Amino acid sequence: MSGPAVSVVVPTFGRADRLPRLVAALEAQTLARDLFEVIIVDNGSSDDTSSVLAELAANTPIDLRPLRIEDNA
Repeated sequence: MSGPAVSVVVPTFGRADRLPRLVAALEAQTLARDLFEVIIVDNGSSDDTSSVLAELAANTPIDLRPLRIEDNA
């Protein structure tokens, strides 16, 4: 099989303070890390969501892919 078996997609808006706990929970789950990816979509947050996601992605052992949508319309 190529690529992950499971994609976890999480939308977020203005919840930077909750993201570390979310990522910690995903790190602790039991599925092998090479079998899943995590995509967190920042829907145009005006807080520090983007920088928190970048920091989490740089330091987590899971396949975390932050995406940002600039226009929350």
